[in-house]
Parts: sequence; structure tokens; C-alpha cells
Amino acid sequence: MSITMKVVDCAQGRPVDGVAARLQARSEGVWERPATGRTDASGCLRFWRPPPPAVRGVFRIVVDIDSYYASFGILPVFPQISTCFRVVNPDEPLHFMVLVTPYSHTIVHGTDQKG
Repeated sequence: MSITMKVVDCAQGRPVDGVAARLQARSEGVWERPATGRTDASGCLRFWRPPPPAVRGVFRIVVDIDSYYASFGILPVFPQISTCFRVVNPDEPLHFMVLVTPYSHTIVHGTDQKG
């Protein structure tokens, strides 16, 4: 199972470098923290290198956007952005594009990392 994401600041038109994110798995109603990391200069983060054993289940990605915007002196409306998703086919790579501004966000799901 490969889970990746890319964070793009739509207000500034560039990838978000160095933002912290975590991937959590839900187990018996409790969120566990299996992976954390920071985006690279291209805004990308691969949560697992190498991939863990394939697992079906419910997962959540949480992105700390507060510290990113604080570096510009901006207080964003959403300090954290999260999305919850289900893995049905653990052999299928998952990619999430997270588009942010200080006042909004959109998360797009895909199966390939395209830029």
C-alpha cells in the first residue's frame, strides 16, 4: 500500500514545503498514528518507504497548515486539514492533492501521483 499527498498553496501558486502531516489508522474506534512526515520542496509526502504490509481499513490524513501560514504572518481559518478515507484495495496506490488558501481547502483523491 502506497499513500502519498501533495500540498499546494493556491493563493501563492506554489507547493507547500515543510508542512507536517500524519497518517492515522482507525482500530477498534481509536485513531493510531502509524506514520508522520513533512512535505518536500515539491509539496509531496510519501507516508511509507518501503510500503508496509497491505491493509484494508479506515484511515485519516491530518495536515498542520497553521505553522505554514504563521510563517507569513497569516492566521488561517483552518489550523488543521483532515480527511478520512477507506482502503478497500490495499494493492492500489492512493494519492491525495490538498489545495489550500488561508480561508479554504479542497482535497482531491486519485490513484497516481501526477506532479
